[in-house]
Amino acid sequence: MTSAGREATQSVFHLHLHIVPRQDGDGLALPWHSGKAARIARQAYPNGGTQ
Repeated sequence: MTSAGREATQSVFHLHLHIVPRQDGDGLALPWHSGKAARIARQAYPNGGTQ
């Protein structure tokens, strides 16, 4: 997995690399998603969209 540039919320451009050890049945679903969409939704709707 890599995180680089504006999309990775970097203020100073650099390469950020994660090395993820794997084993059969480890439960890590790929492709991995950063959760950015969920964070944006929580910021936009801090009460879960309710008043």
